[in-house]
Amino acid sequence: MNIDAIRQIGKDLLKMVPKYRFADNAMHSIQVGAAGDKTFPMDKAAEDIILAHLKALNEPMMIVSEEIGFVKLHGGGRITVLVDPIDGSKNAVTGLPFFCTTMAVLDGNKIGDVFLAYTINLISGDEFWAKKGEGAYLNGRLINTKKGSNIDSLYYEVRNPSKEIPMLTELFAKATRTRCYGAMALALAHMAAGAAGVFVSPSKSRPFDFAGGVLLVKEAGGIVSDINGNSIDDVEAGIKHATTILASANTEIHERALKHLREEALFKHSAFKWEGGLIRAIGEPDYVEFSELCGVDDAIIKLKQNTEQLLSGLPANNVLLWGPRGTGKSSCVKALLSCYQARGLKMIEAARDDLVNVSALLNLLRGRTQKFIIFCDDLSFDREETEYRHLKSILEGGLERRPANVLLYATSNRRHLMPELISDNMPVRDANGELHPCDSLEERVSLSDRFGLKVGFSKFDKNTYLDIVNNYIKKRGIKIPDDELIGRAMEWSIRQGGYTGRAARQFVDNLEGLLALQKGRK
Repeated sequence: MNIDAIRQIGKDLLKMVPKYRFADNAMHSIQVGAAGDKTFPMDKAAEDIILAHLKALNEPMMIVSEEIGFVKLHGGGRITVLVDPIDGSKNAVTGLPFFCTTMAVLDGNKIGDVFLAYTINLISGDEFWAKKGEGAYLNGRLINTKKGSNIDSLYYEVRNPSKEIPMLTELFAKATRTRCYGAMALALAHMAAGAAGVFVSPSKSRPFDFAGGVLLVKEAGGIVSDINGNSIDDVEAGIKHATTILASANTEIHERALKHLREEALFKHSAFKWEGGLIRAIGEPDYVEFSELCGVDDAIIKLKQNTEQLLSGLPANNVLLWGPRGTGKSSCVKALLSCYQARGLKMIEAARDDLVNVSALLNLLRGRTQKFIIFCDDLSFDREETEYRHLKSILEGGLERRPANVLLYATSNRRHLMPELISDNMPVRDANGELHPCDSLEERVSLSDRFGLKVGFSKFDKNTYLDIVNNYIKKRGIKIPDDELIGRAMEWSIRQGGYTGRAARQFVDNLEGLLALQKGRK
């Protein structure tokens, strides 16, 4: 398959448009397409033309089309053709002159496998095409994305304006003008030709909407990712797969756009995750209420007091919560978000390995009016690891001051965050041992010393475990005789290996589900 064969399809499509655009039944939906959208007569006519041409090529291929779904031609094969017969069909049938046909040819089944793209403006007849490694073209003329660092014009697409427009306002403020045309493939094509610096869609779009446009932008010199900065090359070319889109004229503009999108997110959400140097909002945080927690009252008092100092703009400390597993350390931290998000507290989860890039995160948060807790769960290091030294200077001791609006709350099963040996506290007997072993010991405990507030958690006994179970039972309104509850709870604790808050919650989860299932069978 080559571009000349696809351009022949474009010629027949142009002839079809006048017949269907203003027909009496133009706005009459004849079916719901495979992708779930309404199919208008023009959609069906365009798809029929495309399929007839592709069949005539006598080449094995798989067709993925918005209206008809999956079709194997001549037995199928590795080559896949993504087709949107009419992108912007609602524009077409309501008289708006901005709609197109777009096709993408893949040697595989992922967006990164697209090697040929074609989009035709069905009003003007302008043709955009690109072949991987050979550039992008408009009516046979080589095109390039705009130069420079200014965003200038910005194109966008949204499906849920009340939710998604607020996500874009920080980015909109940096553009000279914004446009929403209602045909993603054509908007991407014009962006590839230098008409705009950015195209963004926080809505999740399906591959046949954007696959051809992505190759056009890339071959014209642009860059494409999702709105979090992640590559979309591994998105599968199927009807059920979808992703957000951020396309920019060049790397500099792309980095600016990502920065503005992340800044906007910081105003709209309360919970985030820091991964690979990027921050993303958590749509469904795991909220915990303090009323769910038992046996940790002293810890809660200390955590609330320190957090309220942060929220009041007063000096406060980084916090290390240490103690045995399942004693409520992580739950106490998560409960802070539930308790204080109404007062503007925001929480950012960061894995231990992502703390290496925490300087970039602190720079993003520095100077903001919001207050942030960076939450690192299960923080610890082996004796051979040295990454903890970077974290030490961030916590305290570096030349740059930690932002006053940011604290680090970490949990660990180890008080000093590193393994401790009996030999560390014994006289040196090995002639080949370290000359100053106390120095190494000081080095290892110095990380935990950087946490100004250390909150210890103790193992739960049987009574505390049962108190936690009973608290969950009451909060969820579960009806069960006391003696039966105690028997089941004790049996569960034996299987789970001890009296922990985690075991108590898991027991109640299991009990609630089991009782509901039994009730439903009666």
